[in-house]
Amino acid sequence: PIKSFMIYKFPEQKEKSFKIINSNLKYCYLSHTHEDHFHIPSLRKLNKSIRFLIPDFSKYNNLRRARVMQDTLKKMGFKKITKLVPWQKIKLANDTFITLIPSSNTRYFDWENSGLAISYKGKTILNMNDNVADKDLLEKINKKLGKIFIYFVQTAGISIHPACFNYSIREKKEIIKKKINNFDLHKLINKYLKPEFLIPYAGDFGWFGTH
Repeated sequence: PIKSFMIYKFPEQKEKSFKIINSNLKYCYLSHTHEDHFHIPSLRKLNKSIRFLIPDFSKYNNLRRARVMQDTLKKMGFKKITKLVPWQKIKLANDTFITLIPSSNTRYFDWENSGLAISYKGKTILNMNDNVADKDLLEKINKKLGKIFIYFVQTAGISIHPACFNYSIREKKEIIKKKINNFDLHKLINKYLKPEFLIPYAGDFGWFGTH
């Protein structure tokens, strides 16, 4: 859903046919309800036999926001929905296990966020999406999951400022020069988790083309 050439697939996706991709798709993990992760027009294209893996927010059952993901998928005709409880290890297939990582307590305002650990033959890949970890969460990950092979992490946040704001080209260039990428999160991950690989995969790499 993010347009203007902001998202680049690297390495390039080999299979171009969505029909083939869709026919082979068995699972879809949804981390949270922000539109760049939970995009209704994209979800409508998926086959109805797919199994969705979504976070279990039942402890927030007094909030409509806690139910919106499941309710929306049901209204769209998807029937296979598995709610993942934080830290519960689930066998997905032979030698493949998944574990949902909750948001950190210090980011109480972002409780609906999540990450997913995929363990295959003893090696664990952690995709944290927009789920920003703190010291306590990293220590819990270390205690419950052990050694992390690959940790996919945000680069340094992302924003549409100044690209989609009403500035002149000259003003935009001056503002961009002052933007600061903060890598404190990456240092924290290396300090408390020491993954074998730390891969930045989202952030201000793109500048909205000619915008």
